[in-house]
Amino acid sequence: METPMKRSSTHRRYVCHTQPQSLDATGQAGIKPFVDYLKQQLHLPWILKGLGQKVWGYKLASLLLVLLCRPQLGANSIAALREKLMSRFLGRLFYLRWESKATPGKRHQPSVDILYDLFEKLSPQQIQRLMNNHLKRMRREGKLPKHVDVVVDSVILELSVKHLSKSRFEHIGGRTIRGKYYKGFKVYVAIDLASKVLLSIELCPIWVTDTTKLVPLIEAVRKLGLHVRSAIFDRGFWKGDNFRWLQRKHILFYTVLKQSTQEYQDLVASVHSRSPGRRRLRDGVWVTEVTPVSLPTYLKTKRLRCFVVRMRGQKPWAVITNDEQTDACWAVDFYLQRNLVEKVIQELLEDYSLAKLPRSKFDQNACWVLLTGWSYNLWLDFRMHLFGLEALDILRKKLTTLRRQIIDVPAVVRYVRKAIVLEFENPPPIMQQLLSQLE
Repeated sequence: METPMKRSSTHRRYVCHTQPQSLDATGQAGIKPFVDYLKQQLHLPWILKGLGQKVWGYKLASLLLVLLCRPQLGANSIAALREKLMSRFLGRLFYLRWESKATPGKRHQPSVDILYDLFEKLSPQQIQRLMNNHLKRMRREGKLPKHVDVVVDSVILELSVKHLSKSRFEHIGGRTIRGKYYKGFKVYVAIDLASKVLLSIELCPIWVTDTTKLVPLIEAVRKLGLHVRSAIFDRGFWKGDNFRWLQRKHILFYTVLKQSTQEYQDLVASVHSRSPGRRRLRDGVWVTEVTPVSLPTYLKTKRLRCFVVRMRGQKPWAVITNDEQTDACWAVDFYLQRNLVEKVIQELLEDYSLAKLPRSKFDQNACWVLLTGWSYNLWLDFRMHLFGLEALDILRKKLTTLRRQIIDVPAVVRYVRKAIVLEFENPPPIMQQLLSQLE
């Protein structure tokens, strides 16, 4: 017995068998539903086609589609795509005609040099514009709230380069940060706290300081037509101009207090278990609101509310904010959600291989970073569309977890004229739900 997706119809893209059929299946067949979503729901080929010249037009769209699907295919670099793209199924799916290279004693193998050459045809501004258009579409579809709470952070892409003068990378530099010397680049990210959507991502030389990037990141979010309600950042982004700009734009901010002076150190140390107003946030975490503090070096016109946090087994620290209405426990709990951006960065590094910079030129590596961030948003959009905005258990799963249940599902591939038909045998429940919505 078969599911309502009957096998008799050759016009269906997917066929689902509930009984064993002894089929000789191919792996990673689940990439086709994802590609179909990008082609049909987002009209991605038509959008990408306008990037290239007349000769490159269709080829450029196909190759960019491959790069956007690279993390879902499990390839951690462009070179790792070689074995993936040798499959006839993937070649037909992406409409690729690979140039062959013959080596002595070996068969002709597809070359990935054309993918490297693709980066010379692109510019970061083009990809940024396409990524912003996708974010605006998500906002119109209700997948992205109009009022966002932005969390900002940075990560260093450290490169194992012994001599900077002999490095093949452009704009590579070295810098000492908190007593450690780093060589590489910096990536700045801004995410929406509610949906985990990547609102802005930018590759910069390592000598760029955090204080100069807070306002540009938030301005980039505002240009998407979103209202920035609040901003969460750490003390690395402290600067007087940043605080004054946030005040002028009526944006609430939550950050950790720098204990740079003896006055601030004494203020935090003065809070103990018998301090008045001490409240329990959760087991092992207590919050006490103290006298508002002033930041003469950064913000002279306003005193900020200050909440001292004591965690069991840790040194006390404090959160400051310009929010006059918030509750003490809520403000601290809200700031503690800043670790969400660290989880997103970790996922970009581990699952999406953000640090595998492919080329020597800075702009080409910037294209790689933007494409990786866009692929993250496309996968999140794909899950929201199929499983709904309320399916938090699915939306919170990482790419490596969902890849086994969606992408790495075997199926028999049948070619009907120009169409590709997949026959699945006892697919996982998530794949069954996915196919029922795509058909």
